[in-house]
Amino acid sequence: MVHSMLGRLASRMDQRMHKRPPLRSQPGTVGERRAYVDRHVHERVLAAVVAAADRRLDGVVPWDVADAERCFGTSDKLVSSLQMRWHTHLSALIEQALDAEPLDLAQAIVDAWRSCAADMPGVRRILDAHADSPGMRIARRKDWELLASARGLAATEDPKVAAVGRRIEELARSSAQPGPSTATSDGPATSGAL
Repeated sequence: MVHSMLGRLASRMDQRMHKRPPLRSQPGTVGERRAYVDRHVHERVLAAVVAAADRRLDGVVPWDVADAERCFGTSDKLVSSLQMRWHTHLSALIEQALDAEPLDLAQAIVDAWRSCAADMPGVRRILDAHADSPGMRIARRKDWELLASARGLAATEDPKVAAVGRRIEELARSSAQPGPSTATSDGPATSGAL
């Protein structure tokens, strides 16, 4: 009797030890399911905001998009999310440009920035309209560091990195379509300065 009881106990323990963990694509707890749904709603709303911004081209945050306030809470958080979307897209375009092993590296980076601006014109105008806010100053520096690192500079602590990245952006803007989204406070840079 003891052996049969130990056998059943061992069998149950073995079953528990070999039980498969739940799949991550199917959240188990109510909180996990809610977070999963919220993340997808957040992405859907952000995509709608991007589409509205690109349709309107007025540089105004499309706060009237359904669920925008519920998902983002404040206009500043929405602008930060738009900046992250821009930065991610820009990073992907730069990576694609560099994978092509261009002969003119500086021009490939400028072209990637221009392509990103063409893909997301309304978002670019919103980001330009909010460029002087404290959070955006940091985000702009990150963009400049990305551009400069793609150009070959690596040390982000080096003040030249942000300056080179800024010159790359200014060069991209100087040859882009004129308008409020492409205006710069400094004169256009030349590719020789890169």
